[in-house]
Amino acid sequence: PFTLTFVNFDAEEIGLVGSSYFVSQLTAEQKQAMVGMINLDVVGVGDRSLVGGTDQMIRLAEAAASQSGLSLGTLSDGGASDHASFMRAGIPSLFIYRSNDPNYHSPNDLAHYVDPANLQIAGDLALGVIGALERGE
Repeated sequence: PFTLTFVNFDAEEIGLVGSSYFVSQLTAEQKQAMVGMINLDVVGVGDRSLVGGTDQMIRLAEAAASQSGLSLGTLSDGGASDHASFMRAGIPSLFIYRSNDPNYHSPNDLAHYVDPANLQIAGDLALGVIGALERGE
């Protein structure tokens, strides 16, 4: 019942440039039609899954995590990533993140540190939320 759109944003670190621009190009009807935005950022490293965003989307993520036996932490400030551009536009949003990685934004921020199991966890969590949205939860 939904159209899924996958978007890669750039320039997040210098002010959410890509996501801000994307959202600014949406019509009022397109914004109204969006049931949710899921932002996957830094999900391949770290030792703990965290979520931020709008209350409804966090609740859906917590329910999906609970069904799979995953423990989630919540980002107290909602997290500063591309989902924030959508939240400012009134679009329900979820930020899926992993706890800080000591290599993040350093010369040691290398692909071989990415753990495929962490990617699986993030993907399963995102799919659980998409399924809940599809069921109208």
